[in-house]
Amino acid sequence: MAKTLRYRYPIVVVEWLDACEHADGDGLPRHQPQLEVSVGWLLLRDRTGVSIANEYGTADDSYRNEMFIPARMVKSVRRL
Repeated sequence: MAKTLRYRYPIVVVEWLDACEHADGDGLPRHQPQLEVSVGWLLLRDRTGVSIANEYGTADDSYRNEMFIPARMVKSVRRL
């Protein structure tokens, strides 16, 4: 049986809405946000938003590549 991994921060999947861009004149405007999906270690979730990191250092309990998503953009946060 596989050993269960335990980390200081839980691993989550965040679905969120993001602005989009397109090249000038490539058709109709994309006049709505795009659904994005990000996976990472959940550092903080509060009324302001969600912060995740996509790298975690077990030796020194550190993280890198932090990403902040404002709360109004977050559609769901699911723990893995």
